[in-house]
Amino acid sequence: MKPGSTGSGPKAFEAKGNDVLVTGHLMASVLLLLASVVVLAFGWPGATPRPFRGLPHEAWGVLGILTFGGGTLWSSRFLFDREPRLRISAEGILNRTYWTAPILIPWTEVVEIRSKGLPGVREVVLRDPTSWLVRQPRTVRAWAWITRLFGLGPIPLNLWALAATWDEVDEQLEAGLERFELEGYRSLQRSVDLRGS
Repeated sequence: MKPGSTGSGPKAFEAKGNDVLVTGHLMASVLLLLASVVVLAFGWPGATPRPFRGLPHEAWGVLGILTFGGGTLWSSRFLFDREPRLRISAEGILNRTYWTAPILIPWTEVVEIRSKGLPGVREVVLRDPTSWLVRQPRTVRAWAWITRLFGLGPIPLNLWALAATWDEVDEQLEAGLERFELEGYRSLQRSVDLRGS
């Protein structure tokens, strides 16, 4: 089934306790692997036809090798890795939709999750992206720098990589954030009640 289409397969979602696990889309991994290999081949110095060589090409070649080199390894691994690509839990969102290290984004850091105008991409908006990024591994910080080139924040979610439809993932993300906000409200209400008694 095409990513983002209506009606996901039976294995797209899995419940584990209160967590929602979203599996990966095999065809998305295959396509990313093929695209990464092509970009790597053309980005490698001397691999491109003579008329396309030059300094701007070399700069893009290095960026392509860095970006798609990781993508090649990542997509190769995910062809065989059956772990969920996205986990929505009471703690937050575990994002494995990109090749950077698996990132747990705590709900305490999340302001909202929004569509950014790119098909199949959602952006997790953080309260303080700078202080959050400082605490992350280098791969995450490097990816955040790359995503800024495309007008995105530091944490994009790649819905193309998921077996569920985009609407289904959006619903689960919204429900997870609403549950966290509701629990925060209840905790606040309990502390107010305790002070009042």
